[in-house]
Amino acid sequence: GDFDKASDVIRQKMGQCNTKGTLFLAFCKAIGLEVRIHYSTIKKEIQWGLFKGITYKLLPDLLSHSWIEVKIDGQWKKIDAYINDIKYFKEAKKELKKQGLTAGYSVSCPDNDCPSEFDLDDDRFQQMGSIVEDQGTWDDTLYYLQSGLYRNDPSFIKKIVYRLIVHKRVNKKIDRMRLSAFRKPSSKYNGHLKSPKKNF
Repeated sequence: GDFDKASDVIRQKMGQCNTKGTLFLAFCKAIGLEVRIHYSTIKKEIQWGLFKGITYKLLPDLLSHSWIEVKIDGQWKKIDAYINDIKYFKEAKKELKKQGLTAGYSVSCPDNDCPSEFDLDDDRFQQMGSIVEDQGTWDDTLYYLQSGLYRNDPSFIKKIVYRLIVHKRVNKKIDRMRLSAFRKPSSKYNGHLKSPKKNF
């Protein structure tokens, strides 16, 4: 969860915006970059589709969300490209379009005009459409978590339930969407159905 250290995120081999931010912050500091973490609140609608039913209702209306800023040539550059990989992002946008939504599946891109590839000069990130309140920049994740601004519920029981759901349901759904980017429809060949070749 959000209180995990960078070493915990590496060990678990998984994470979300805040835990990946913690890890990225540590990596940047380790190589001597001037770096900070930027926090905001974000609407829970961003989680629609990955969470549904009672699990979606249990989420707070506003969640704490973060991204990293690195100082390059005297300018702070926002970096958020680590949150969703390109294959998943494209599938999520397709799903949102199909459902007539502007936010959900970890994406909030109202005009369908967010970059899917890393670009230091473009800060129209995949989730920025659901940002509600800017909570400023912080030198360390722990400072923010202890500031009173943190919105996600850190209670032990909710953390356990969340991790069980993430491990079993949300990640499976993400994997299915990501893999669907590889699938190609079958095509007829010499009067017989030809199965698509596997790309993995």
